[in-house]
Amino acid sequence: MRVPPLLLRRVLPVCAVLGLGGVLAMRGCPEETSQARTPRAPASKTHRSDPQTRLAKWSERFDEKKPPPAELVRDAATPAGQLENGLRYILAPQADQPGEVSLRLIVLAGSMHEREGEHGLAHFVEHLAFMGRRSRPNGHALEEFERLGLTRGADSNAHTARDHTLYRLDLPQADAAALAESFGFLRDIVDGLLFRAEDVDAERRVVLRELEDTKDGQPFDLRAAAILPGVPAARLGPGGLTEEVAQATPEKLRGLWRRTYRPARIALVVSGDFEMEAMTARIRETFGSLPAGSPEAVPDPGNPMQPRGPALDFVPYPSDEGVRLTVAARLPVKTLPDGPELRRRQLTRELALKMLAQRLSRDAQERDAARVDKFQALIELLPGITWLEVSSKVAPASAIRLLDPFLRDFLSARDSGFSDVEFAEARGDVRRAIRENFSERLSQSNESLATLLADSIRTGRLVESPEDEVNRARTDLLSITRQECEALLRDEWRDTSLSILLSGEVADLSENKAQEALERALAASRQPAPEHGKIRPLLIDPFGTPGTLVRQDLDEGRGMLEAEFANGVLVRLQPMPSLGGIVEVGVDVGHGMLSVPADHPGLGMAATFLCNWNPFGDFSELQLDAAMADRELSHWFCTGTDRFFLEGSTDRDNLATQLEILCASIERPGLVKRPRPWKAGERDLAYIKQQTSDPFINRFRQLRHGEDPRMDLYSPDLMNCDSAMVAKWLLPMLAKDRLRVRIAGDFAPAEALAVLANTFGALPLRSRWREGSPYPLPPATPPGQYRYVAGSGEEKGKACLMLAAAPADNPEEDIRHQLLQSLLKSRVESLLRDSLGESYLLRGLRMDVAGRPREWFGLLSFCAVDRCEVVAGKLRTVVEGVRRGEWSADEYLRAYRPLQPAFRKRLRDPDEVLAQLTELETLPRLADLDPAKLAAMEPALRKLAARVLDLEGAVELQTLPPE
Repeated sequence: MRVPPLLLRRVLPVCAVLGLGGVLAMRGCPEETSQARTPRAPASKTHRSDPQTRLAKWSERFDEKKPPPAELVRDAATPAGQLENGLRYILAPQADQPGEVSLRLIVLAGSMHEREGEHGLAHFVEHLAFMGRRSRPNGHALEEFERLGLTRGADSNAHTARDHTLYRLDLPQADAAALAESFGFLRDIVDGLLFRAEDVDAERRVVLRELEDTKDGQPFDLRAAAILPGVPAARLGPGGLTEEVAQATPEKLRGLWRRTYRPARIALVVSGDFEMEAMTARIRETFGSLPAGSPEAVPDPGNPMQPRGPALDFVPYPSDEGVRLTVAARLPVKTLPDGPELRRRQLTRELALKMLAQRLSRDAQERDAARVDKFQALIELLPGITWLEVSSKVAPASAIRLLDPFLRDFLSARDSGFSDVEFAEARGDVRRAIRENFSERLSQSNESLATLLADSIRTGRLVESPEDEVNRARTDLLSITRQECEALLRDEWRDTSLSILLSGEVADLSENKAQEALERALAASRQPAPEHGKIRPLLIDPFGTPGTLVRQDLDEGRGMLEAEFANGVLVRLQPMPSLGGIVEVGVDVGHGMLSVPADHPGLGMAATFLCNWNPFGDFSELQLDAAMADRELSHWFCTGTDRFFLEGSTDRDNLATQLEILCASIERPGLVKRPRPWKAGERDLAYIKQQTSDPFINRFRQLRHGEDPRMDLYSPDLMNCDSAMVAKWLLPMLAKDRLRVRIAGDFAPAEALAVLANTFGALPLRSRWREGSPYPLPPATPPGQYRYVAGSGEEKGKACLMLAAAPADNPEEDIRHQLLQSLLKSRVESLLRDSLGESYLLRGLRMDVAGRPREWFGLLSFCAVDRCEVVAGKLRTVVEGVRRGEWSADEYLRAYRPLQPAFRKRLRDPDEVLAQLTELETLPRLADLDPAKLAAMEPALRKLAARVLDLEGAVELQTLPPE
């Protein structure tokens, strides 16, 4: 079952990479020139009052559909230069985001450059870069950037990897003051850090707590060491060793910094709205006086192909629940230079990996094995040092029993190949991933380009324009054959490259029995590829007489059209020109979990699974995926708290078909044509419980919704449900209940309305869309303290404070709620950093309750179990202080300045805009977040704080140490 990008962003662990002499490649002339390229023309504007004229103008978009260049070439309008001291820079001027500039400072040194006794100090230095420095001895850099409108963490941040350290700044308004502050900060990073004892001691607590909190990443480090025994950098992650961080002195930190932060190892990337000559002069002025120095030699990365396979390894890590079965294939060091040939091979590999993972998952379900998470990835530890892996998590009691069939399934897939339907399914998955990447690059133009260019310096991967990149990938995708994928799979996953791992709770497992299972699987005969029939054409019968529009309202301020058909279907359209044809579609219907009958709370989750397994008509999920494979189409159904919703990601050319698919899922749900018992219920219930096994989070969810059993994601009643029960409850709502269609992206509104008339507008008469719910809303949660005792050996804890308020019912009230949450979070971060070293572990939350009877302000801190009570007391102290209005002018400035830039970013993301179309009644306009207006809102905010921050009515949840 597939999760859309808005609900789940797939993140793969791509670790430190090392390389010098990076290359740029963008569309353009190969001749050198210092002139900036002509910026993309913005969508035309009109002052005519005719709505139809405005709708037509909205359709103007950036549209460049042409074959990609035969070779990847460097863009002459994106120059790379080098100062006399060796520091390199890349300039990428572009006017897509007026006034904004993104900066990346990459230091080609990380944890692999540490010596004995320094493990973790490269990460420590990164933290200290934000503390006392020559230009700001007593200031904290993150606070300085908040005053300039940067959101902490999102716009100003850094990370340390095995081979590099990256500092990131995204300036929402790159005026003279912001550029001066930013370049002063970046220069200080290179030669102006102070390493004062008080700063080192204060930040040590933060680094140690962060190291403790990232223990979840240690299983990856342990597995990397087992898979790549010949690679020294695989043996320890960038966080280092607790004891060496605890004993680090200012002198030792300064020594590592001076040894590794040399100009020859440093590069600066600037992307955004700036003048080339002025920016070049600023770079020379800021960094030109740095002494060159002599950097150390690059450490030997080792040999990833050290002979050993197929090898079986046990990787114990008791706190990682369950046992992960992994088959990994080590790849030789990459020698092929980046170019069309390498890109095509990488795409072929991704297709093969998708087919392999889907096959293993499907085989496990057909055996009725425990449903567990499947995982597949290409993991790059260092540039050119990579491995492939597929894995599955199982219960410890069944790990040895399931190892044999897991390995047999893998070997049969590798040696016997796949069906055409499986290949089409994988092709569709990869096509969707290509589209998501393209969407991200267009909606975050400066930020993503700056990051890609910084990455090119260490990896040598060429950077193409988004249009060339997506056209190249789509062209290759159509030409790659199933046979190519199978041949590459057999070549890269040969026995001598394999590592088989059992990791996690493996202390009680027998290594002898696991070895016997491996030997049986290797000796067993291979099963042939399954037969899935032919790929079905995607033919959808007409829906009836086209509907008639009875209302059209154009919101001039938002550029949004709201319309209503005679059958009661509501439509909201948000055109976003210059998105390269990307379109996101959402359909809301009914009242979701609120409508679940009290005696069967499991129906909501059962509907989510069954409506994805059986999308519409007699199509199965696999058949629909295969039918959509070569077009920009997708399908997803989910039971939300107060509505059911379907989503699809498509493009302008396929919008009509996308709407037909989603409409067919409403009018012709597959529950009717493909009735199904809840055969996999136990497996999926186990999976959901595994993903939400934290008792704190489960309790948090219950309290948020007043302990309403309808909101229980994995009610035991799920086991009692089947498709007949779901159909009896769900189908009447799909047929008659309220329905709203949302479309955001690069499309022509007039064309979309015509298609909507033939699909959703043609459905039978139904209830008009009304906010609110006819079903009982969740009850209020009684105030008080709710605690649970941590399990034996559980080291992490959480402290949470939740304060109820009436939901915002207009844009101005919503802004005040945002300000209050921002102020609370900022004050808690400062207090916890100063007193406990708990920064980076705080979450500020605003949460609606299903049906919106109330809204929660939440503060959630992750901390050691034995400190939860202390942290909870700090949270109460902050809330009480804010309730009394005890914040400073500077605190208020740092709370409101980032709001408008953050909202502007959301308006560029079609996923975000699609979500906003559900909340127009309270959604502010960009102009409402003008800093001057926000500054004037402080008196009203004080009144709001005094009214809603009532500790007597608060709900407090925290972890208690085990008895």
